[in-house]
Amino acid sequence: MKIKQKLQLGLGLLFSLIFLLASISILFIHQLSLDTKNILVANYNTLDYSRKMQIALDNNIFLPVNQNLFAENLALQQKNVTEPGEGELTTKLAIHFNLLQKNPLDTTQIRSIRKDLSDIMLLNMQAIERKSMIAESTSERSIFWVSIIGCICFMISFTLLFNLPGNIANPIRELTESIKEIAERNYSRRLHFNKKTNSEFWLLPLIPWRKNWKNTRLVVFKNY
Repeated sequence: MKIKQKLQLGLGLLFSLIFLLASISILFIHQLSLDTKNILVANYNTLDYSRKMQIALDNNIFLPVNQNLFAENLALQQKNVTEPGEGELTTKLAIHFNLLQKNPLDTTQIRSIRKDLSDIMLLNMQAIERKSMIAESTSERSIFWVSIIGCICFMISFTLLFNLPGNIANPIRELTESIKEIAERNYSRRLHFNKKTNSEFWLLPLIPWRKNWKNTRLVVFKNY
């Protein structure tokens, strides 16, 4: 294999390993971000709406300002239904609130509203716990795979670190040493090239033969 091809193969392999490791890391980070976003956007908003409706209920729901606060957050909650069964609970909450507005003396509706709010908050807290476990599982899985691929990349890079420089430098060093010795009139020195390596030195296959043949003639002439 030619030196240029060795460099291209080694650097290309390193680039591929870096790209693979970066891609997998980005993929898992994106997945973890989505899992966290689902918790913060959907369930946190529901808990916030329920808390504000609870405050309006505790601060005398019959006051216009508290009724407006309750109605506003109820409308937001109706647009933020994300969990199975949450739609039914929100519908029940809206029905009980409408009945309370029509008949303020019916205190049983207040208890029903409190129960509906409690059920909605419990449902979303359970969803947060479930999604947190999913996010934790994603985190553990990402750490595992990134660690495995990172170890593989390290071993391959470590192998290239010790093998690639020698494969490139050794033929050049041997050629340089041979030329130096011939320049110092050590005409017995021969230039040996391994045809199996298919290196650049075999682009001119007659050069080694001619050099060795000339060296032989120089040795004979020197000895004579």
